[in-house]
Amino acid sequence: MRTGGDNDYITPSSANVIKDTNKKIELFAEQDENGFAMTLMAMAVVFSALLLLCLAFYGIGKIGAAVSKMNKMRAHGVDRHEADETIASHDSGEEIAAIAMALYQHLNAHDTENTILTINKVKRAYSPWSSKIYGLRQVPEHKHN
Repeated sequence: MRTGGDNDYITPSSANVIKDTNKKIELFAEQDENGFAMTLMAMAVVFSALLLLCLAFYGIGKIGAAVSKMNKMRAHGVDRHEADETIASHDSGEEIAAIAMALYQHLNAHDTENTILTINKVKRAYSPWSSKIYGLRQVPEHKHN
């Protein structure tokens, strides 16, 4: 077997020597020997795609919320302009503060509880229903004649 030349690589169904070259790839490889530019370009593509997806999902969520709100108003028979006035009249700061304080008081009620733990030993009454002795078979007695 011959080694040390261009014929060290086996390429089934094709020539063992690649004659065609891509000048753009060779030029890029010469200018970016360590691959930093390729890394930065790949990261830029990935992060821009993630940003685009994030914006698309945010927009879809806003559109879905608006459609849901319109369907709800249509189901209740409320006009869009009437709904805006009704919503604006119910969103006062005092009501929101009262709801927040009520939730705070309700969720933090554990601070006033008694923390004494009492453990009493309960004696169990005997029950023949759970006794294992009654589950055994009786040995039959043989009578001798």
